[in-house]
Amino acid sequence: MKSHAVLCLLLFVWVTGCRQKQTAPTPNGSKNLTPAKPSPPPPPKVVILPPTDNHALFEAGAEETYFMPTRTDRPWTSGAFGCVRNNGGRMHEGLDIRPLRRDSRGEALDEIRAAANGVIAFINANAGASSYGRYIVATHEKDGLSFYTLYAHMAKITEGIAPQTVVKAGDLLGIMGRSANHDIPIERAHLHFEIGFMGSRDFNVWMRKHYEDPSFNKFSLWHGFNLLGLNPLVILREQKRLGDAFNLAKHVAQRPQLMRFRVRGANLPLSKRLPGLLVNGEEEPFAGHEIDVNMNGTPLRIRGLPDFPAGSPRYALVSVNEEVALGNRCRQLVVKTGARWQLTAKGHRLADLLATGVSN
Repeated sequence: MKSHAVLCLLLFVWVTGCRQKQTAPTPNGSKNLTPAKPSPPPPPKVVILPPTDNHALFEAGAEETYFMPTRTDRPWTSGAFGCVRNNGGRMHEGLDIRPLRRDSRGEALDEIRAAANGVIAFINANAGASSYGRYIVATHEKDGLSFYTLYAHMAKITEGIAPQTVVKAGDLLGIMGRSANHDIPIERAHLHFEIGFMGSRDFNVWMRKHYEDPSFNKFSLWHGFNLLGLNPLVILREQKRLGDAFNLAKHVAQRPQLMRFRVRGANLPLSKRLPGLLVNGEEEPFAGHEIDVNMNGTPLRIRGLPDFPAGSPRYALVSVNEEVALGNRCRQLVVKTGARWQLTAKGHRLADLLATGVSN
C-alpha cells in the first residue's frame, strides 16, 4: 500500500514537470518566440562642418572677412581654391581661412576643429619639414567615398591627438598659426584647409617610377603629390544648404570635368576605394575603366568598360572639356596641338598615379 502511494506521488511529479516545460500557446495558436534583439542604431550621419569659428563663407559678400590673401595688396581670391596664384599660373588646393582672434602680439588664437567624424591618419609636427608647416590629415567615410581633410600651418597641435585617434566633428585639433618651411608674416597667420581624395595607396611605387630620388618623400601616403583636392568652399556651402540631404558622391559627380581618360584592367584600386564615384557599379567584370577628373586632376566619376580597344596603351586620353581647360591652365595636364588635345608630362603622371595598382 505504501509502495503504491509512493508510485502515485512520483507519477504526479513527473506529469506536473512535463506540463511546466510545455510552451503556452499564443492567442493565434503559435508558440512564444524569444524576442529578437533590437537592431543596432545606424552610424551617425557624417556632416562636414567649417574647421574654425569663421563662418563668413555663409554670408553674401563677406569673402574678405573669410579668405586670407597671399599679400595685403592682393585680392581675397588668392586665398581661395583653384588657379588663383601667380596670375592664374599656380594651383591652390584649399582655402586659406582668416583668424577671428589674436593675442597682444598679433598671433592668431583661433581653435582648429575636425570638420567631420573620422580618424587621424597623419601628423607632421616638424614645422620646418614642409611648406604646410605643422599639419594634420584626417580620413573620413561618407556616401561611398573615402576622403581626407587637411589642416596646415598650425601653431600648436592638441595633446593626445595622434595617428589612429578617432575624432568627431568639432573635436579640437589645435591652434591656428603660421608654421611652414618658409616665413609667413604674423599678419598672414591662417588655416590652410583641404578636402580631397588620396591618389593611390601604391604611392611609393609611383614615386620610385617617376622620381630619381624618391627618398625625399618624408610623408608616406600623405605627400602633397598624392593629395587631390576638391573645392571645400562649395562643399561646405552645399552641406549647410542641404543638411542631412547632402550627398558628397552626388556633389562630386556634378562638378565640372576637365578630361576623361581610359585605363586598361579589370581591377582598379581607385574604384574599390571610391565606389561612390562608380557610374555603373561593379556587378560584372570589366576590361577597363574611364575616369573623369576635374581641373585639378581629382576623380569625379568612374565608369566600367566591358570592352577595351585592342592594341590601346595602358591608359589614354578620351576627351577634354575645352572651356574648362582654357579657363584653368595652372595644372598643365593637357595641351592643345593644332586641333588635337594631348596629355602633357604632368597629365601622364596623373593618369599613371590613378591607374597605379590596376590589374587584369
